[in-house]
Amino acid sequence: MGKTTDLKEILSVCSLLFFFFALVTVWALIASVFELIFKRKKIDWSMFNLADFFRSAFSEKHSMTGKIVYGIVLPAAIVAGGVNAALWHFCSKPEVGAFYEQDTYKQNYASWLDTGTSSIFCIATVSKYEGYTIENIRLPYGREDSGDSEYDPQKNVASVYMGPEGVDCDLSLDHVATAMDYEFLRTYTITNYGEFCASRRGDTYHFSDCPYVNQIKPENLIYFNSCDDAMALGFEPCGFCGG
Repeated sequence: MGKTTDLKEILSVCSLLFFFFALVTVWALIASVFELIFKRKKIDWSMFNLADFFRSAFSEKHSMTGKIVYGIVLPAAIVAGGVNAALWHFCSKPEVGAFYEQDTYKQNYASWLDTGTSSIFCIATVSKYEGYTIENIRLPYGREDSGDSEYDPQKNVASVYMGPEGVDCDLSLDHVATAMDYEFLRTYTITNYGEFCASRRGDTYHFSDCPYVNQIKPENLIYFNSCDDAMALGFEPCGFCGG
C-alpha cells in the first residue's frame, strides 16, 4: 500500500510538470500569434521543435548530470505525467483502493458483518467524499440498516452500530457487488438452528422454546446464533420470553 501511494505521488508530480510544460507551450503559441497579428512577425516554429530541445539538452554546455536530467529524466517525467493524466481521466474507477480512483462516488460492496458471534454476509453502500462512509447496509431476510459510519480503507473496517439497540459490529468490504451477490444475499441463511429465532416477516426474536414460536409459519422461521445477531438485524426481544 505504501509503495503504491509513493508511486501515485511521483506520478502526480509528473502530471503537474506536464501541465506546466503544456501551459508554457500554449502561452508561447499565443504570444507568437499575437506578434503575427499585431506586429506582422512570422511565427518562429523552431521554439516548438521538441527535437531541437532534446538535442540541446545533450550539448557540450551541459555536464553529464545536466544531460541526464534535461535529456532523459525531464522528458521522461513529462511524458509519464501526460500518460498519467490521460489514464486518470479515462480509466478512473469508483472503487476503493483502485490505482486510478475517482474523487467522489457511491459503490455497493459485498461485505461481511462481524457481530462477535457470527460473520454475516451483507451488501454495503460506500460513499466517497472527503473520506469514506458506509451509508446503507442490506442484510439477510430483507432487512436493512442505515449504517452511517466512517470506513477505514487501510484496515478495511468500519465500526457500525446495528439495530435499535446499537449492537457494536465490525464491517469489512470484500469486492464490488455483482448480480450473483444480490442473489446470494436473497437466499442467504445465517444458521439453520440456534437458541434464538424469529419470523422473517416480524420484528421480534424469541428463545426457541418460547410458546409464540409455534405461531410462526415454518417457511418464515429463521434462527440466530446469538441475541446480538438478532438485534444487529433489527429484531427486538420478545416481551414474553425476553429473548
